[in-house]
Amino acid sequence: MIPTAVNKLVLAGIVISIIIGTILAFGGNSLDKQILADTFSVSAVYYPDEKMVEITYDDNSNGTTLVTLELLGMRESFQKKYDTSSFSEKVPLSKQPQYGWSSIPVTFLIEHNELGQIGLKTEISPVGEPPARVIYSKP
Repeated sequence: MIPTAVNKLVLAGIVISIIIGTILAFGGNSLDKQILADTFSVSAVYYPDEKMVEITYDDNSNGTTLVTLELLGMRESFQKKYDTSSFSEKVPLSKQPQYGWSSIPVTFLIEHNELGQIGLKTEISPVGEPPARVIYSKP
């Protein structure tokens, strides 16, 4: 089948829509992500000798009204709520996960008085290793 002018226009429209959608989905929030990275600091460090993970959260703007911390992928998922802009929590973890640290994501659902609802996700890093990257989202 030989493409007609109409088919070419339709195909061009679809390609342009995909490109614009991709830019909006992945490139449109770079400034927002920098603001979030400057505002929130999180870490999750595994200490094998103590058999625990220390999770820290700090909101440099002090605008946090509520944080829900979750560790998923464990036999019993861990969840705890905080009404403060900074905390440190120690969670027992007897050994490193069989399928790697990505199998136990650490998530923060944040209610912020200026930024609204924010989601952060990171992974646990063994003590002495570089911290895992943080993924920012607006649910």
